[in-house]
Amino acid sequence: MATLRWQKKFGSLALGETSDSQWTFKRVGFLSARVTVRVAGSESNIAVFESGFGSGGTLHLAGSRRLHWNKTGFWNPQ
Repeated sequence: MATLRWQKKFGSLALGETSDSQWTFKRVGFLSARVTVRVAGSESNIAVFESGFGSGGTLHLAGSRRLHWNKTGFWNPQ
């Protein structure tokens, strides 16, 4: 199990925690929004999620790996 908590009432920084690890998630940008993922306390991104316009997005992992998310369905997306 894990938790995800916003660090401030208004803001884009969140802290994700499991029993043995912590990561920060922060939205950056406006029109081409991205979410950076870092080990808590680190200044280096371990991943960046780039949202596609209404169609999922791509998670860029360290080491040039990419995971693509695609939305399926129009009326009932999954």
